[in-house]
Amino acid sequence: MRKVLTVIAIASVITVATRGVADSPVTSTPFHQAYLDIEIVREAKASGVLTEKIFDYLSSPMNPVDVKAAIINALGWKFEGKSNCRTFYELLSRKRDVSLQTLVDHTELLGSDELFCLGYLQLMDDYFHPMKAIPMLELAYQKQPKSFTVSIVFALARAQLMMNSNWCQVWKITEEVLQDRRLNEDLRPAAKKIIVDYMILYKSECD
Repeated sequence: MRKVLTVIAIASVITVATRGVADSPVTSTPFHQAYLDIEIVREAKASGVLTEKIFDYLSSPMNPVDVKAAIINALGWKFEGKSNCRTFYELLSRKRDVSLQTLVDHTELLGSDELFCLGYLQLMDDYFHPMKAIPMLELAYQKQPKSFTVSIVFALARAQLMMNSNWCQVWKITEEVLQDRRLNEDLRPAAKKIIVDYMILYKSECD
């Protein structure tokens, strides 16, 4: 009997560990699928790497934030990490003709969409350490508090942080955004559904 209980305990630990790595708010919400009719999103999915063309789209204030979010989501993630955020910084440094360190140290120089892109790129690059992305995403949220897209990505980052401690909060954080009637619905309904269909799996943890 003791041997059976030991096996069950080990299996439970493996399940929790696996869910935290390969099944999480950042890695299991491919909402870019709702934007694959847009060429630049398809290019991002095929590349997985931030190119100058993708950077030009992301860094333009004329382009909608939901498509920017879809592009970053389409760039994807890797277990061993990526460096798309670093590339964005380098290209932005060249575009602005300022040092990379200046941009890192002075977030006030960055526009709201630039903050959002940097934060979300960092989150996708290193989803094991969401706290690296949260400060930038929070600044973006403060500048665009009525954007559903910005709010839900910020929620995904905070929910990712809860994966190691409180799965109920994973859902609660998401639910707060979904119930906020002040937000502009600037994300496609199909993309929103992809996010909700995964995040609602954690609702049972609140019972």
